[in-house]
Amino acid sequence: MSKTVIFDLDFYKSSAIEQAISDYTDLAKIDINNDCHYYTCCLSGCTYDETLTAKEFSNYVLQLSLQNNEIS
Repeated sequence: MSKTVIFDLDFYKSSAIEQAISDYTDLAKIDINNDCHYYTCCLSGCTYDETLTAKEFSNYVLQLSLQNNEIS
């Protein structure tokens, strides 16, 4: 089973998403699909509950974006 999180690139910067993916390698396998306007991240094989991991991943991307002043 997997959870999908979609990030709008008009709002989130790809560098924050890519950093979060790198930081989460021990917690989940994350496959990404990048089109012109969205990053689609599919989380599977999560160490913890998949729903919780997907929510925390989303929060982490937001935190990185704010921390790096990258919110569009």
